[in-house]
Amino acid sequence: MTCTCGGNPADGRAIITADVKGIPVSHLLDRAGARAGVNTLVFVSSDGCEVALPLSWVVAHHGVISYEINGEDLSASVGGNNQLWLAGAPANYFVRDV
Repeated sequence: MTCTCGGNPADGRAIITADVKGIPVSHLLDRAGARAGVNTLVFVSSDGCEVALPLSWVVAHHGVISYEINGEDLSASVGGNNQLWLAGAPANYFVRDV
């Protein structure tokens, strides 16, 4: 997956591409039995931080609750037990410890 820094200017270099392993948000939605008509997902971190995102946007950006980045356990690379990753999205949406 590739992500950018939220403050990255046009043609900026604050971009990372990483091998992200985790559970696709779409799989979690299927397992949870999300109701028809749901249009917003709210991710809540262990410290209470919340990020509300349109469901269609999360699915279109291949949302993943990651547990491993570039072959390393998430806690070793960025801290925390898991982290929301969205392909091509600014990292300021990447809530940890969901």
